[in-house]
Amino acid sequence: MITDTLFIFGPGGTGKRSLDNLLTNYVVRIYPHVLRKSGPRGTNDIRYANPGLYNDIYSLFRIFGTVGRHLPSDEAVWWYSRPGTLCYKVRGEYHILFLHIPYLYEVKVEIYAPVIPVILKNIPIKKYLGRVYIIILNPADDLDNIDKLKNLTRENCSNRGDSEESINEVLASVDEEIGSWRQMIDEFGAVVYNNWKFPEYLYTAFNRTELLKEARNCLLDRNPQLEIFFKPENKLDR
Repeated sequence: MITDTLFIFGPGGTGKRSLDNLLTNYVVRIYPHVLRKSGPRGTNDIRYANPGLYNDIYSLFRIFGTVGRHLPSDEAVWWYSRPGTLCYKVRGEYHILFLHIPYLYEVKVEIYAPVIPVILKNIPIKKYLGRVYIIILNPADDLDNIDKLKNLTRENCSNRGDSEESINEVLASVDEEIGSWRQMIDEFGAVVYNNWKFPEYLYTAFNRTELLKEARNCLLDRNPQLEIFFKPENKLDR
């Protein structure tokens, strides 16, 4: 059973991935299985699953009497309540998110941002997620300053070593997701951190721990409740 759920959003290169190092070992990380038609993205693509998996799961759920409910929205989202499973499409490809946790745990969930307003409007799913915390990392001074947001995102991704093709994909995803970020702020209590100054490329072996401490303090300053997910400051180097 999930007691508390953390969602972290923001453009690529902003430092979302590095914040995983703040989380205690008791926080369960939940990632979607991506049914990518083009196959895995290299040998380390542990989230890849064969597209045929969707039909296998659908058939298995039907055998055990579980039928998915299509959630009303412009997004293609289905909820299977008994196994606690969410299926949704991102750019024509299925993502499958297994949310069932047999014990009491805090979780950090990675999910496509436009799906969030859909599931949080659904009372049974919202109850399933327990207490929900949403943070949005914004490298610019305002989410409405799109040009500056994209320029800083390009800079962060370039400094991280991303290819031009990858950077363009990240910038396109900003256009896809920014409306959802705003909706999360307006309707679901998301906390936006403007002028976020801890992008991915800054986390080197040399200054990683100090940056994590600064990022932790910055997050807790605006949202002290997040401390339930985080390691104590003196254990960030472990």
